[in-house]
Amino acid sequence: MAKTLEPGDIVERYRVETQLGEGGVAVVYRVRHTELMTVHALKLLRWDHPRLRERLLREGRLQAGLRHRNVVAVTDVLEVHDSPALLMDFVPGGTLQELLA
Repeated sequence: MAKTLEPGDIVERYRVETQLGEGGVAVVYRVRHTELMTVHALKLLRWDHPRLRERLLREGRLQAGLRHRNVVAVTDVLEVHDSPALLMDFVPGGTLQELLA
């Protein structure tokens, strides 16, 4: 079953503001910390499957260990609908498709 979040939903300490984009296995949302008011991106699996779950966690571990201006930092793993989601720095701007055009 596909998992979705709506604007206003609360995930731990974060309020969902909008959906930023989606791919084949995940959806990315812009979220705001409810106390600090900082903006972040939250990557959530669309379907819970053991392989997808492990792949997402592996991606998070790798990105969390990297520090480069061209790599978005993963700062935390949250639980959403009993599934892991990656909390990342929010990078404002357009989409890659808009940039390439």
